[in-house]
Amino acid sequence: MFFNRRNYLREKVKREYGKARTENVELEENVSLYYEDCLEHGMSGNIDDDTWDDLEMDEVFLAVNHTNSFIGEQYLYKKLHCPLEDNPDIEEHIKSYSENEELRLDVSERLAGIGKSYHDYMLIAVLRDMDYWQIKNGWQYRALQLTLIVFLIAAMFTGNPLFLLLFVLNAVSNLVIYVFIRDHYEQLIFSAGSVKSIVAFSQFIDKDERLKAMYQSEELEAAIADLKRVSHKMIAIQTRQSYMATGDLSSIMMMYFYGVLLFDVISLETVVRLLAKKLDKVITLYELIGWIDTEISIASYRESIDGYAVPEFSYEHHIIMEQMRHPLLDNPVENDVDMTGNILVTGTNASGKSTYMKGVAINIILAQSLHTALCTRISLPRIMVITSMSLRDDIVSGQSYYMKEILQVKRIIDADNDNVPIFTVVDEIFKGTNSKERVAAAYAVLSYMNKLNLMVMIATHDMELIDMLKEMYECYCFNSEIKNGKLYFDYKLYKGVNKLSNAISLMELMNYPKEIVDKAREMV
Repeated sequence: MFFNRRNYLREKVKREYGKARTENVELEENVSLYYEDCLEHGMSGNIDDDTWDDLEMDEVFLAVNHTNSFIGEQYLYKKLHCPLEDNPDIEEHIKSYSENEELRLDVSERLAGIGKSYHDYMLIAVLRDMDYWQIKNGWQYRALQLTLIVFLIAAMFTGNPLFLLLFVLNAVSNLVIYVFIRDHYEQLIFSAGSVKSIVAFSQFIDKDERLKAMYQSEELEAAIADLKRVSHKMIAIQTRQSYMATGDLSSIMMMYFYGVLLFDVISLETVVRLLAKKLDKVITLYELIGWIDTEISIASYRESIDGYAVPEFSYEHHIIMEQMRHPLLDNPVENDVDMTGNILVTGTNASGKSTYMKGVAINIILAQSLHTALCTRISLPRIMVITSMSLRDDIVSGQSYYMKEILQVKRIIDADNDNVPIFTVVDEIFKGTNSKERVAAAYAVLSYMNKLNLMVMIATHDMELIDMLKEMYECYCFNSEIKNGKLYFDYKLYKGVNKLSNAISLMELMNYPKEIVDKAREMV
């Protein structure tokens, strides 16, 4: 069975490598727990929730996710949130996995063996709360274990029925304790049980000369040594926990036999105590495994797409992308980016402005986090990404659309710092208020942003605003035209300003009454 499973996993990872994710996959609800834990313990996330939602990064994550384990999946999710983290060996490692199939299959097979079980995703959250899982008064369970043996021996050698009765009462008491603790600690048993998989994988790294050359460190060796005892204890507990799942009578009887002896209760108490002291070691191995899985996932993602670029990082405030495309589109139109300052993007409705700006922002994130961008060339500085795009009224908090707009833009201004430049995208700034104040407020904000350590890309329909900012912002546009009663877009970016509007033409194409269309044109 062991070798059959290994062969199955090996064939599975071999078959899936480099294949685009075409099935309807859903985001695992607990995939974010590791990232949230990192935030709670001092890590600063570079991509905030509003930017993540604006750019539909959950969908991007699902598209690039080629991981084989829950650890890799959670690490990749965190990595996309924190693109400014630097990994100097990433390209060398990805190349090793891309070119050495035997190495890749050996590692991927063992990662797939760790798996993506529902309970495993809660591992870090469970381990962080070891005070809750502490089994108090462990000496009492050891005493009950001892008295059980004493009563049995006394009953056997004296024949006194009192000792036999005490033995039975002791056994029943132990069994009740075991069942209660087993049920109460089921989540811990399942989640912490993956520690043994983490240790086993780390030992595999430690023994494989190819991987030792890539990842070996004194920190890794120390973590493996410290967690061996925990691993052995969890193997015994989980093995007996699995007896119940078989439904086999002899297996169930064996499980209850160990339950009466309180072996698993005492082992679990030891595991909890050890894990509370060794959490930093678990996280060390967890992050290493997550990074290895992510590297192989990147290699697989690259194989699944039609071309990519490895980023060139510079210290200049200059973003270059050649033939950039949006990663979520099936048939994307390629566009270039050459940005040294701030940019205003104009164009008719549905001409591609928002898609283009999102594509730029997403590729900046992918370039920094996964060392991979969907273009033929990309050069950029290490840069944060903040957006203000997909807003709506918030009825629960009582915030109007305009109130949310000014708060979103304020967070961009407040994020300015001298250490790291910020690439920011704003779609239709302040459209939630009247035109007179919108233009005035937008001009004040955008001229102020021009003085900050920002690289701003903004889309607008306000021609008056464009005229006011043309000395500070470079202008690009998207075009459209109506032919034979149909609206055509080429989704290509052009230099200059598009002062045309298709709003009324769109109404006409949607079969609005002629009287409305004529009246609107007359008013224009």
